[in-house]
Amino acid sequence: MIQAINGPAIVKRGPGDPEWFPEAVALYTGYWFGQKRLIAIAVIKGRRSLFILPPVPSPLCDMKLSLLEEQVLKLLLEKIGSRYMSACKVVDDLLEESLSDTLARLVEEGLLDCVSNGCG
Repeated sequence: MIQAINGPAIVKRGPGDPEWFPEAVALYTGYWFGQKRLIAIAVIKGRRSLFILPPVPSPLCDMKLSLLEEQVLKLLLEKIGSRYMSACKVVDDLLEESLSDTLARLVEEGLLDCVSNGCG
């Protein structure tokens, strides 16, 4: 179950975590048609990546994740005490310079209805 995060919540790599796990992952809560979604933002192999869990049906959010991305999300969910769920990766074209602009763009493009403090 996804808990509401008025976020961001930051999940950091611990001393026992594998090196491939990002140094930190920012988490936000979003909503899509009244259903909670978890938004995870991390730098994986030097590239900023944004995931929506569970996925939203959109050509702007790719369901094909690399093995490394799936491993990162699985460990992330374990660390926050959530069961595994599928995810989609937001296409790079929607990633703006600032995180706040990126989150606003997700709403503008219809991937989410609102994000964290902008909900309600």
